[in-house]
Amino acid sequence: MTKNYTLREFTADDNSFSFSYPEFKGWEVISTHINEEVIPQFIHYFILNNPTKIKFKVSPQFIVSKKTSKLATLPGDAKKNSNGIYYYDYNPNNANKVVFQTAGFAVNIQLNHVSDKDGFSRKKFFEKIINTFNTTSREK
Repeated sequence: MTKNYTLREFTADDNSFSFSYPEFKGWEVISTHINEEVIPQFIHYFILNNPTKIKFKVSPQFIVSKKTSKLATLPGDAKKNSNGIYYYDYNPNNANKVVFQTAGFAVNIQLNHVSDKDGFSRKKFFEKIINTFNTTSREK
C-alpha cells in the first residue's frame, strides 16, 4: 500500500512538548497561527487545504492547545504512550481529539471539519501523534 502522507514535526514554542503528525496529500497545512491571548495557555491553529467539494464556514483544521493543569486523578480511559505520557479522550473508531496529561500541563489536539474522505485518515492522524508525543519535562 502506498503511503499518502508526509510525516511532519511540531515542537511547542516553549519547547515543552513535541509530536509528529501525518500531512495527507491534498490536506496540506496551508497556514498556522497562534493565539497567545489566552493566558496561561496557548492555542496553535493549523489550517488545512480542503480537497473536498464540501464548503465549510470554518476551514478544515487541527488545533493544539496547552494549559497548566494538575489533575489529582486521571480519567478511567487514560492510557500511556510509548514515551510514558498519559493520554485520554481518544476513540479510534470516531477520532476527533486526544488529550495528553503530564504532571504540570495538559495538551488537547482536536480535528475540526475533517472526515475520513479524500485521502485523510483520522485514525492514522491520531495514531502517529499518540505514538510520538513527548515532553522535555522530567515529570511525565
